[in-house]
Amino acid sequence: SWQARLLLASLNLPIGDLNQHPRLDVAIDGCDVFSIEDAGVRMIKGGGACMLMEKAVLEAAHCRIILAAAGKQDAGISK
Repeated sequence: SWQARLLLASLNLPIGDLNQHPRLDVAIDGCDVFSIEDAGVRMIKGGGACMLMEKAVLEAAHCRIILAAAGKQDAGISK
């Protein structure tokens, strides 16, 4: 995201892209809503302009970590 790039730049950390690094060890992203059900965890990611890039980054990663605040849990998102 644009905010992540600004944070990295402010900390003088290197910024790359998928052209430079087509395979990633790990990708970390968040979800807007999640529920824990018998079949496992279901989650909804928001739309918006960054969704295509987020999907590309997740697909390039060997390990995917999705974070969500406890307040984003909703028991009925699959209904």
